[in-house]
Amino acid sequence: PLVSVAQDADGQHRFIRLSDAMTGKTLALLSEAEAKALDAQLLYARPGLLPRGAAPTDALATLPSSETDFSHLVRDDLAPHDGYTNYSVVPWLCLGPTQRVLLSDERTLTCGHPSERIMEHVSLVVNCHEDSCDWGKYKLGQAVPGGPKVITEALHKWYSFGGASTADKNDAIQRAIWAHLEQGGSVAVHCLAGIHRAACIVACQFLFRHYVL
Repeated sequence: PLVSVAQDADGQHRFIRLSDAMTGKTLALLSEAEAKALDAQLLYARPGLLPRGAAPTDALATLPSSETDFSHLVRDDLAPHDGYTNYSVVPWLCLGPTQRVLLSDERTLTCGHPSERIMEHVSLVVNCHEDSCDWGKYKLGQAVPGGPKVITEALHKWYSFGGASTADKNDAIQRAIWAHLEQGGSVAVHCLAGIHRAACIVACQFLFRHYVL
């Protein structure tokens, strides 16, 4: 396995080999491209999982009651979070049982997890760390006619585009997320780890819908 231990200013991860760390070898930093080429398990720091059926009540309590109606979707029969998965259901952005916003790492969406039946309803994937990809790598959308649509945008390159172009790209993504939710599907937003680039897009969806963006 490889472990993310640092990030560049543009948000890309740097990894070390866990075996090197455990045996006292000199630690070499690997780029995201090098890590993916090794096809190894990628590990990241993550918070402990909530007990089955639990919800982040402290965070939910800070929102109006109308925004907590879908807190039960954080973990249920469609999203039990069994086995090795690294995704979160964002309850404040959900519209119904099969209309959820998922924040995920890439591995969870490409390995296939039959018990996570919410994945069958994903009609849109937003890939936040690649400009293009093989759409066939995703094990998603079995309940969606024609399979899920995929948007690819390497967010760590956006700093070079300038304000107007970046805003246009972000706006297009936010409108696509909202459209797929309204049409009855779920949306999976991911980067490599699912904790920075993808989280930025999910936060923008909250602003897009509830405030002004």
